[in-house]
Amino acid sequence: MSLNIFIFFVLIFLFWSFVTALFIIYSQHFRNRKSYNYLLPPLQESIKSGCIGLIYEDISFITSDRLTINAWYVPPPENHLGCTHKPPVIIALHGGMDDRRYYLPLLPAINKAGLAMLMLDGRNHGTSDFDPRGMTTVGIREARDLKAALDYLDKHKQHGKVGIVGVSNGSAAAISITSSDRRVSAIVVESTGYNVQFIAQKIYRWIPLWLSYFFGSVLMLLVGSGLKNAIHCRGPQLDLVKKIPISVPVLFIHGRKDHLTPLRYVEHLYKAKRGQKELVVYDNARHAVIRFEERKFVAHVSRFFIKYLFPGRK
Repeated sequence: MSLNIFIFFVLIFLFWSFVTALFIIYSQHFRNRKSYNYLLPPLQESIKSGCIGLIYEDISFITSDRLTINAWYVPPPENHLGCTHKPPVIIALHGGMDDRRYYLPLLPAINKAGLAMLMLDGRNHGTSDFDPRGMTTVGIREARDLKAALDYLDKHKQHGKVGIVGVSNGSAAAISITSSDRRVSAIVVESTGYNVQFIAQKIYRWIPLWLSYFFGSVLMLLVGSGLKNAIHCRGPQLDLVKKIPISVPVLFIHGRKDHLTPLRYVEHLYKAKRGQKELVVYDNARHAVIRFEERKFVAHVSRFFIKYLFPGRK
């Protein structure tokens, strides 16, 4: 009898934990299903104020799982187009609870250097389609958005080498796609990390330690990160960064005061990357470095892409 009571309470406990974890996961979806202009100014106002005089196109493309992704494509100035019909292009992917406008501060420098830029709204963000399976999947499904962007460029644009810049979840997606897609020539990963339990604790401070581990493990199982990563409650970046070709350079940019994805985790990723790599740490920056060190960030990133996407050019 006592054994039956014990089993009953164990089942109740597991059921409650599972329901709580699902609530946390899907509460993100409902919280994020708000209009584009809920927190930010209108699209046209943003690009006109941030990129005066730049020509851009409103574009969209379909992912492999049938979601529509909306984006801006900004070609280089005409004087650069006269030098080459296939300019290098940078794909920019924001992080969670943000949109394509995150990298507007970087756009003028990239454009001036003669590179095109494709700035997209990831799934569940901005004006792109909503994916009911998960608002954020630590770069796993977001990598499909990047792949669709690469396919769009190949089909509709004459372009040279391709670089990717991403922040937080966007950086995880950049690592994921670069580990398997040989069309990418260089990437910049900003404020990246892989410890899901740590991130869950920071976002949901009211949940106990054990539940943050349970939540992270369930999330990793649901989004397909693999059993090993689910057990360790982490995203797949640590495995995937090892698969990035030696010839593909990676610039890691991080803030020393980042409390959401601590510096030690990006240092693990940096050590795991084979071949060409750089690590830049800003002492006074927190998560999403560009918001704290915009001028330095823009200089570092534009210089990095010019070096690796424009061979022989200084």
